[in-house]
Amino acid sequence: ILFYKILIPYKNLKSFKNIIDRLNVSIDSYVPSPLASALATLSDDEKKIGTICIDLGHSNTSIAIFENSKFIYGDSFLVGSHNITNDLARGVSTTLESAERLKTLYSSLVSSPSDEFEIIEIPIISGEENKYNQINKLKINSIIKPRVEETLEIIWQKIKQNNLHKKQIKNVVLTGGGSQLEGISQYAELIFSSNVRIGNPKGEIVSEKIFQNPSFADVIGCCLYDQKEFSSDIIEKKGKKQKKPGFKGFFNWLDQYI
Repeated sequence: ILFYKILIPYKNLKSFKNIIDRLNVSIDSYVPSPLASALATLSDDEKKIGTICIDLGHSNTSIAIFENSKFIYGDSFLVGSHNITNDLARGVSTTLESAERLKTLYSSLVSSPSDEFEIIEIPIISGEENKYNQINKLKINSIIKPRVEETLEIIWQKIKQNNLHKKQIKNVVLTGGGSQLEGISQYAELIFSSNVRIGNPKGEIVSEKIFQNPSFADVIGCCLYDQKEFSSDIIEKKGKKQKKPGFKGFFNWLDQYI
């Protein structure tokens, strides 16, 4: 095994390190998750002029803000795309597997007149096998929209609490699995009053197309991170060219497990 990505709250790092030490496994470095996602998806221009990078992950959402090529703010909170899956499962009384499928294939944040007439058959949770129910796309979208809006509003409130809204940063990059929800960029534009794009890991970093997917942003960013290139106090990018670790061996290994 060449690489493990483990998400853990900062306050638990010491306890986690003690456990790892007992296993005689060395930790190469710690990488802030928001920074990792930003390294994989932001261009040099975006880092310089100011950009908010939002990683909508499975179990948590992270925020990174760059300005003048400096990482000036990072945060995360435990709301992710799995909350949307849970909301759908409860809202239409279906299995988690079916809810995940509904989210991936049918959910949208952009309303259409045809949503009311697009019917999807789903299994329902009951004592009887092979029991199904029919719902329309309008129902699905009415469930996911409040959760997405809540998540984006939490981000905006965190930005305001730290007075970062006064910087009037007008660029937002959405990444992570949750960024693949249809219409989320248009939805985010309304909340942040900013230009919004979906951030895939940059093609010049990784050539394998399967990894040029928002879901892999933080993993790719961890590979890019070089602790020597960042100061420990303000995490400022140095002037010299950043090293690019060899990805070929890592991706050959990771491909076996996908």
